[in-house]
Amino acid sequence: MFQTVKRIRRLLCLSEYRNRLEEGDIVYMNGQIIFDDDHFLDHMDAEVPIQVYRGRLHKDIGFIEYYGKEFVKVNNIFYSRRQFIFVSRPGY
Repeated sequence: MFQTVKRIRRLLCLSEYRNRLEEGDIVYMNGQIIFDDDHFLDHMDAEVPIQVYRGRLHKDIGFIEYYGKEFVKVNNIFYSRRQFIFVSRPGY
């Protein structure tokens, strides 16, 4: 997992990272909104941090501990997927 995170960080630093992706690599841009189950699973598996917002108000930043259809657990707090916005923060 650590090597995957390091690879993601390195790829994000490249100005033309899209042209240099190897087959099978999944890269999320810093600030990209995540909403799909696959997005949450990728972030949880690779231990990529996310930021939690309610509207424009920052609420939390951390790693996904659990996700389900209705909630995402970050820092031992369950956040509703309907009420909060989740943003990818690779490299934090």
